[in-house]
Amino acid sequence: MVLASPSTLLAVLKSVAFTWRQDVLTDSARELFDLARQLYDRMGTLGENVSKLGSSLKSSVDRYNAMVGTLEARVLPTARKLNSLEESGLAAPPAVEATPRALSAPELQHDEAAA
Repeated sequence: MVLASPSTLLAVLKSVAFTWRQDVLTDSARELFDLARQLYDRMGTLGENVSKLGSSLKSSVDRYNAMVGTLEARVLPTARKLNSLEESGLAAPPAVEATPRALSAPELQHDEAAA
């Protein structure tokens, strides 16, 4: 047992209170870091999925444009010959020229070498 004066006891109690406060802050910081890491990993997964979706959309647009090209170059000329009396009855759909926006954020770039 150690005898302590009121001023020594107060200093020890303040030190203990400060240490407890720091420990709580450290736990909160650790939890915040863990959540931030988890969010960053999930954003990476989301970025990969967005990139795949963009590629799929571009592929769909390319296929649609190829189909329209075939329709205009191969099918419609023959159909017009069959329908030479009423050519205005056949209308060709316009080609879709939209391209999906590419990802530019470095965190969202997919490393092609790793795939």
